Amino acid sequence: MQTSRRIALVSLLFAMGASACVGGVSDGTSAPPPSGDDDGSSGSGTTTPPPTGTDPTAAANMLISQWSGCMTLTDFTTAKMNTAWGQMASSLGDACISCHGTGTEGFLVDTDATKMFTAISTDRDFLLSFFTPSAGKMTVNTALFQLVGTKQMPFQDHTPFDPTNNAGMTALQLFYTATMTQVTNGTCGAAKIPAM
Repeated sequence: MQTSRRIALVSLLFAMGASACVGGVSDGTSAPPPSGDDDGSSGSGTTTPPPTGTDPTAAANMLISQWSGCMTLTDFTTAKMNTAWGQMASSLGDACISCHGTGTEGFLVDTDATKMFTAISTDRDFLLSFFTPSAGKMTVNTALFQLVGTKQMPFQDHTPFDPTNNAGMTALQLFYTATMTQVTNGTCGAAKIPAM
């Protein structure tokens, strides 16, 4: 069941976001950062928007790759991602870390900041649990959290939780904003996930 759910998750993510991906990593209010190398990152803090007419899946893969280089451990810990997600529980009192501390169902949370950050910044599946390409930029994957928290298919066996008002989502929004600042300022590092 784990493999089929992971496939369903990735399929859902691309169905929701990839068809609209035609630009670079962007906050939607400013011009894209200066161009870098073909892999989406020059390693010097720049990103490359996909060429006009790029296949939507290729564009989404480029955005994911670029985003992986824009996230920093400092921003992650400042947002308290590991504390918020590592200590979060469902509405039935089940600690998220009890199932997801090992990455069950393609979602990893941990109180160890380095472990959790490394997982989401270097593994495409773990990153896509938190962020998704949509309309030419990376966004917080609120649709996934809504499905899981409200026990919708294919997550009907998950214990329920409030998908919008919780410490994890607050931390995730702070981390997203800090990462988007890296994008806007052109201070992203080298991509940690290849652009398939």
